[in-house]
Amino acid sequence: MLKQRVVTALIMAGLFLAAVALLSLPWLALMFGILICLGAWEWSRLCGWNTPLTRGLYTLAIAVVLSALYQYNQLGAAPQREQVQPFLGLACLWWSLALLWVKG
Repeated sequence: MLKQRVVTALIMAGLFLAAVALLSLPWLALMFGILICLGAWEWSRLCGWNTPLTRGLYTLAIAVVLSALYQYNQLGAAPQREQVQPFLGLACLWWSLALLWVKG
């Protein structure tokens, strides 16, 4: 079992490095967006949302946020501090609330 996991990890690492090295930024962003949306679909099941509608709405919301962030930051240009700072603040707020949510 460990051998299979190591081989799988090596294959995935190779694919990841090839994608980072060979894909242009828009295609790389699309690939990461798809992977994040697949993760959101699985995460929604862990949240207890078992119907396809609620899971789909959650995944769609994640996709919309990712698309908005992509458009806002104009991937390909170096993001300025003023562009990134509000999102980092929201991320910190979310993680703080999530910690209280889990602990509560």
